[in-house]
Amino acid sequence: MEILAIAGLMAVTLTAAYVLWSLLLRVEHFYTQLEDHGQTAADLAGIAFLGLAALIVLGALAALLLEARQLLSALLS
Repeated sequence: MEILAIAGLMAVTLTAAYVLWSLLLRVEHFYTQLEDHGQTAADLAGIAFLGLAALIVLGALAALLLEARQLLSALLS
Protein backbone atom coordinates (compact mmCIF):
# COMPACT_ATOMS: atom_id res chain seq x y z
CA MET A 1 0.00 0.00 0.00
CA GLU A 2 2.87 2.37 0.75
CA ILE A 3 4.29 1.90 -2.75
CA LEU A 4 0.94 2.80 -4.29
CA ALA A 5 0.70 5.93 -2.14
CA ILE A 6 4.20 7.04 -3.17
CA ALA A 7 3.42 6.43 -6.85
CA GLY A 8 0.22 8.44 -6.45
CA LEU A 9 2.15 11.25 -4.82
CA MET A 10 4.58 11.26 -7.75
CA ALA A 11 1.65 11.51 -10.17
CA VAL A 12 0.18 14.40 -8.18
CA THR A 13 3.58 16.15 -8.22
CA LEU A 14 3.86 15.79 -11.98
CA THR A 15 0.30 17.07 -12.44
CA ALA A 16 0.96 20.05 -10.20
CA ALA A 17 4.15 20.84 -12.10
CA TYR A 18 2.20 20.72 -15.36
CA VAL A 19 -0.46 23.08 -14.00
CA LEU A 20 2.18 25.49 -12.73
CA TRP A 21 3.99 25.36 -16.06
CA SER A 22 0.78 26.18 -17.94
CA LEU A 23 0.25 29.14 -15.61
CA LEU A 24 3.80 30.20 -16.36
CA LEU A 25 2.99 30.21 -20.07
CA ARG A 26 0.13 32.60 -19.32
CA VAL A 27 2.59 34.85 -17.48
CA GLU A 28 4.82 34.75 -20.54
CA HIS A 29 1.90 36.00 -22.64
CA PHE A 30 1.42 38.83 -20.15
CA TYR A 31 5.15 39.59 -20.39
CA THR A 32 4.96 40.05 -24.14
CA GLN A 33 2.14 42.54 -23.64
CA LEU A 34 4.25 44.48 -21.12
CA GLU A 35 7.08 44.87 -23.61
CA ASP A 36 4.91 47.34 -25.50
CA HIS A 37 4.39 49.55 -22.40
CA GLY A 38 7.97 50.16 -21.36
CA GLN A 39 11.32 48.50 -20.96
CA THR A 40 11.49 48.73 -17.14
CA ALA A 41 8.20 46.89 -16.67
CA ALA A 42 9.29 44.29 -19.20
CA ASP A 43 12.63 43.80 -17.44
CA LEU A 44 10.95 43.31 -14.07
CA ALA A 45 8.44 40.90 -15.57
CA GLY A 46 11.27 39.00 -17.27
CA ILE A 47 13.13 38.58 -13.98
CA ALA A 48 9.94 37.44 -12.27
CA PHE A 49 9.25 35.05 -15.17
CA LEU A 50 12.69 33.44 -14.91
CA GLY A 51 12.46 33.23 -11.12
CA LEU A 52 9.08 31.56 -11.27
CA ALA A 53 10.30 29.13 -13.91
CA ALA A 54 13.30 28.23 -11.75
CA LEU A 55 11.09 27.69 -8.69
CA ILE A 56 8.72 25.43 -10.61
CA VAL A 57 11.48 23.31 -12.11
CA LEU A 58 13.59 23.05 -8.95
CA GLY A 59 10.58 22.44 -6.71
CA ALA A 60 9.23 19.68 -8.93
CA LEU A 61 12.65 18.06 -9.21
CA ALA A 62 13.21 18.17 -5.46
CA ALA A 63 9.79 16.67 -4.76
CA LEU A 64 10.28 13.93 -7.34
CA LEU A 65 13.74 13.07 -5.99
CA LEU A 66 12.38 12.74 -2.46
CA GLU A 67 9.49 10.62 -3.67
CA ALA A 68 11.81 8.43 -5.73
CA ARG A 69 13.97 7.85 -2.64
CA GLN A 70 10.87 6.86 -0.67
CA LEU A 71 9.79 4.54 -3.44
CA LEU A 72 13.19 2.85 -3.60
CA SER A 73 13.33 2.42 0.16
CA ALA A 74 9.81 0.96 0.14
CA LEU A 75 10.73 -1.44 -2.64
CA LEU A 76 13.95 -2.56 -0.98
CA SER A 77 12.51 -3.11 2.48
